[in-house]
Amino acid sequence: MPNSPKYAGLGHLANGSRPLVGISWAHVVPSLFEVTIMSVKRVYDVPTRLFHWLFAGFFVVAYTIANTVDDESRVFSYHMIAGLMLVFTLLWRVLWGVIGSRHARFSDFSLNPLELANYFKGMLSGKTRFWAGHNPASSWAAIAMMVLAAGLGVSGYLMASGKGGESLEDVHELMANAFIIVVLVHIAGVVIHTLKHK
Repeated sequence: MPNSPKYAGLGHLANGSRPLVGISWAHVVPSLFEVTIMSVKRVYDVPTRLFHWLFAGFFVVAYTIANTVDDESRVFSYHMIAGLMLVFTLLWRVLWGVIGSRHARFSDFSLNPLELANYFKGMLSGKTRFWAGHNPASSWAAIAMMVLAAGLGVSGYLMASGKGGESLEDVHELMANAFIIVVLVHIAGVVIHTLKHK
């Protein structure tokens, strides 16, 4: 065994044999640690991922109750609570979209219509560019869902206040259905993107 500081303290193995000669464990262990850290590194920060699932969860709860429970039922109040929480998470996301980490910020969104068109062309031709953050399709989907969530929050509040009448209820329902369509298209896009870049 070389008489070098980098091999100091290795001693002998339990069976009495010497450890692998020529390997500096002081250099190997940090390297393995770095590889592990790099392999689990995520693009989006914790607040962004937490918002994503809370936002989705509150909408699913509100939408399910609205379509399965009578308006006069006591359970329907949970629809309004879920809607209110949806709006609060939206406000949080808007704030985080300004002061958050790089890929959480709205400035990182790709909202150029030409880039969106090129993205879809690339999907059809199989030459889609890889995006570290939001690609053009997910950028537009995110904005659409946020706008619809804001509209649902405002119209829901007005309905709860006894304003707007039946026409506002129709608009509220239309926005909820549009939200579902955007979500389904978004999920389909995520699946396709994952299959192409796995």
